[in-house]
Amino acid sequence: MKICKVEDCYDKNYGRGYCQKHYRKLFLGAYQKALSRGTYMGRGVCKIKKCCRGVYAHDYCRKHYAQTKRIGHTIRNKKQYEKICKVSSCKKKSSTLNYCRIHYIRISKRGHARYIGNSGKHNHRWNGGISMYKNAYLMKKNRLIKIKETNGKCELCSSEGKVIHHKDRTTINHNINNLLFLCCLCHRKLHSGPTKTSKYKRLYGFKLFEIAQKLNCEIYKVRQLHKKSTLRNRIKLFSEIV
Repeated sequence: MKICKVEDCYDKNYGRGYCQKHYRKLFLGAYQKALSRGTYMGRGVCKIKKCCRGVYAHDYCRKHYAQTKRIGHTIRNKKQYEKICKVSSCKKKSSTLNYCRIHYIRISKRGHARYIGNSGKHNHRWNGGISMYKNAYLMKKNRLIKIKETNGKCELCSSEGKVIHHKDRTTINHNINNLLFLCCLCHRKLHSGPTKTSKYKRLYGFKLFEIAQKLNCEIYKVRQLHKKSTLRNRIKLFSEIV
């Protein structure tokens, strides 16, 4: 293993025969000499202060030259933040091209700094102004009246209401007497109808796991007996024995 060149230093070699500590010291010394000399590694130094990179184009290093091409200036100075955004109604500090960050994004994307929002044509779900309800204005009006009458609570379970339900299951009759203000759970129950019962409950009067407990067997055996159409006889025999 190579060791640092410096006397009384036994650290591992990091670069050019020096350990990491001494290599950094030498690099910082070369950096300070380059700033005073105006050259670094045989080339001119970038004209930005505290930048020791070599010149790439127009007296700038590669990084600062790319910044000038992209945004028109190099690094963000404190003086630049003291300026206010160009937009008259905005009092935020400017960041790029004398605009604040938000207005600069709007100008680069849309070409103007106006706030549009997400309503109407600018919403991603806009379908040309066609509503699924006829007389949608009347429905919205009666909906607000219904919310005030119920104080924003479900009419069935008195929890927080969110949905309007039509009693006659149509999308035409928006009369207040035909509307109910419900929570999502109650609304789902009304539309889905009664809960489904198990086929074993309908055929044998017991659920699958209840039959398995009675016959003292596993569930897959109960299913096999059902396929062989011998399950009913087994249940009768078991009930007679018990």
